[in-house]
Amino acid sequence: MFKKVKEYIRDINNIINDGRGNNKYCEEMNNYNRYTEHIRENYVKKLKFIEEEMPVLKEKYMESLFGRASEGTGYKGERPSEIKKRIEDYEKLSGPECAKVLLGSLEATKEFMKYLFYQEELTFDFTSFEGRPSLKAEWGQAYCNEASCIKRVKLLLRDFTDDKSKILFLGDDDLTCLVLKSMSNFEVHVIDIDEELLNFIKKKNAAIHTKTIDLNKKIPEDMAGYFDAVCLHPYLNLDGIKMFLKGAVDCLKKHKNSRIYMTSWPVALSDAEYVTLQKTIIDSELIFREIITNFDCYDLSDWYSDMDNPLNISAIGEIMGEPLVKKLADLPAITPAMYILSQAL
Repeated sequence: MFKKVKEYIRDINNIINDGRGNNKYCEEMNNYNRYTEHIRENYVKKLKFIEEEMPVLKEKYMESLFGRASEGTGYKGERPSEIKKRIEDYEKLSGPECAKVLLGSLEATKEFMKYLFYQEELTFDFTSFEGRPSLKAEWGQAYCNEASCIKRVKLLLRDFTDDKSKILFLGDDDLTCLVLKSMSNFEVHVIDIDEELLNFIKKKNAAIHTKTIDLNKKIPEDMAGYFDAVCLHPYLNLDGIKMFLKGAVDCLKKHKNSRIYMTSWPVALSDAEYVTLQKTIIDSELIFREIITNFDCYDLSDWYSDMDNPLNISAIGEIMGEPLVKKLADLPAITPAMYILSQAL
């Protein structure tokens, strides 16, 4: 199946690039977007033409039918069957199912192109992270592993190919912004409450825009509706997720291709809280585009030691006297899911 998809995309690229293949992924996607926009425009024009032509064509069909009946084999005009075929073709083209199939196929092909790109390998020199600020437990900070950082960047590079794309990180103790900026010409912003973290990011890459903001307060007007993509990795609890999500919605550009990339660890929420979270997402007029389970990986060995956790699993294990419960204190990592959301327009 994978081979079949690759061959299909190769043929698609030969069509949109006039036989000149081997373009970069971003060029292929941009060429495809331009080409499909041309198809959409032509389809709209065709529908308008059909709307005007159909009454004339039906009248012509009746004239042809009666003319052929009255003149027999000597009739010189267009055959009724030929006109009827055109009417039937026009009816198919103007039907709602045609639009659904045509536009759906265009989007499906784009998804195949993204899928193939996501199989490619990306590399980054993570030694540049050395000297990063220490984690601050009061703000729920934690470092994802290097592979997770790369995976996040691959999602952004998969979905955004225009150099003018504006990307916002609502907090970035993982330093994903540094990886993204090294691989793209995007306009990258980071807002965080941790000034030490922002200073480190600015020192590493002065082209990244940073601003100290507390998400408990209102988002500045100049950032509202400004960004094509907003990335957030909020607190594990429901209230924390809702706070970050509101900030993301406020900053997101109102466009069908805008995206929110949010990680959340579902097991940290009760079923009732998870239902509330999903309802919050829907009430925010967002659509679930993708849910990628076990997407991130966070090493807990350092994280737990800094956390002031009243429900310490080690203490629970001691109270219960269960060896397995005691062992749970050594849980090596958590693996949040990635939720990709978009505006419902």
